[in-house]
Amino acid sequence: MERARARLPYHGAEEGVRSGHTLGSAPPHRAHARHTGNAPVMTLARRAFRLLTTRRRGLMRFSTSVPTLTIALVASMFAAACGGGDPDGPTATATVSGVVSAAAGAVIEGASVTIGSATSTTGTDGRFELRNLPVGSATISTSAPGFDPRSESVSLVAGVNAYDVVLTPTPTATVSGVVTAATGAVIAGASVTIGTVSATTGADGRFELQNVPVGSVTISTRAPGFVPRSESVGLI
Repeated sequence: MERARARLPYHGAEEGVRSGHTLGSAPPHRAHARHTGNAPVMTLARRAFRLLTTRRRGLMRFSTSVPTLTIALVASMFAAACGGGDPDGPTATATVSGVVSAAAGAVIEGASVTIGSATSTTGTDGRFELRNLPVGSATISTSAPGFDPRSESVSLVAGVNAYDVVLTPTPTATVSGVVTAATGAVIAGASVTIGTVSATTGADGRFELQNVPVGSVTISTRAPGFVPRSESVGLI
């Protein structure tokens, strides 16, 4: 007596994906191709999703739409190219601007203002600006010829920070005198130098050096036909 064979109704490959079973006696991809009539690309894509869903025992649901999958992949690549993976955005920076002036109130041209590796030189209006500085504690250093250098600690916030600097003039002295020979005769045309300040004696042998920094310095004197001479002096 021939054994009766039960036949399950065939609802397509999608039903097989949801239940986790492969329907029909033919291999999954062949039965699916006959039922849907889709192109091989569609068949392979759906077969891959069926495999993923079967392995996860139906705990996840995947879309078998190739256009939807393509759009999702393109959106993911676009987000990565645009830096979408950085939720914090660009790093905040600070800008410091202000005026450098003397204690008497006059602005100082040519002053150098530095924070870290950033440096700015003041213009004729005494203004400076430093950009793209890290936010937080920093040291601002200012110097100018004829003034005592100054360094201060500042706390920078994101955006523009206004900061003016006042410099104190370096105390200076004036040195004057007469250059003579051992015989007592004055020497015209002698050169007298202290640091970067120089003067040449006139017909009366006189010289004058102005704006010389106070403290211990070396004064050097030269004249044609005479042995050069250098000696240390203290200026007040």
